[in-house]
Amino acid sequence: MVFGTFSDKSEPLEQYLGELGVGMVKRFFPRPVRILGYSRQRIHGNWKLYAENLRDTYHASLLHEFFVTYGVDRATQKGGVKMDPRHRHNMNHAYAASDSQEEAQKAYADTAARLDRMRLRDTKLLQFKNEFPDGMNLAAPVFFPNALLIQINNTIGTRQIRPKSVDAHEVFQTLYAFVDDDEDSVRHRLLSANLVGPAGFVSMEDGEAIEVIQKATKSAGDACAVIEMGGRGPLRDLAHRSPSRRSAAFWSYWAELMGVEAPGGIR
Repeated sequence: MVFGTFSDKSEPLEQYLGELGVGMVKRFFPRPVRILGYSRQRIHGNWKLYAENLRDTYHASLLHEFFVTYGVDRATQKGGVKMDPRHRHNMNHAYAASDSQEEAQKAYADTAARLDRMRLRDTKLLQFKNEFPDGMNLAAPVFFPNALLIQINNTIGTRQIRPKSVDAHEVFQTLYAFVDDDEDSVRHRLLSANLVGPAGFVSMEDGEAIEVIQKATKSAGDACAVIEMGGRGPLRDLAHRSPSRRSAAFWSYWAELMGVEAPGGIR
């Protein structure tokens, strides 16, 4: 019985991934790995909402209060966005300790985020040991249509977006370590993994946001809207992610939609 065949017109994998994709695969797998574990998360929202969520540079430094409070990902950090020439694949990235607490407090002064409201008694979860030549502590290369690699500090893994129906999908995550990692390194990766997954300090908010959007838009099935996240103009790589360097018009529009004032310091 034949269930299906691959088209002979498909381009070779390396050509499909392009220089960006091939480079990221090599970056994430510089040496042999071993699997640490798996997780499955069912989200009641269309799978394309998750794909768009991964490409959005704004929400992580606004929605994820854990990121903002403890300096894992803030709008004031250095970072950027890269794409393949055909704009199929995308990567958001950021660099740890590339801003100061004073810069962040000023930028978030008029938002609901309180950078001094919470403290961790055990800060091991926040520790980042740079292990890649590029120095990134956050990297999320997304390969069209439904695969990605993910690094949040020292947690590294892969994710697959698996559509289940028009209004549900599953995120299948595989976490790994390198075979030459010592016991302390593996333990640190596992500790950092508390940020991700179905009940992660960060990832659980993504699932909730997607389900809220699904509920809010399903009643308007014939309607459509487009927001150009980087402002109008040609698509291009950006050496930053900060709204202050993007579109003031978008930021004002976002604030109007949400019924709040635009965040101070990052207009």
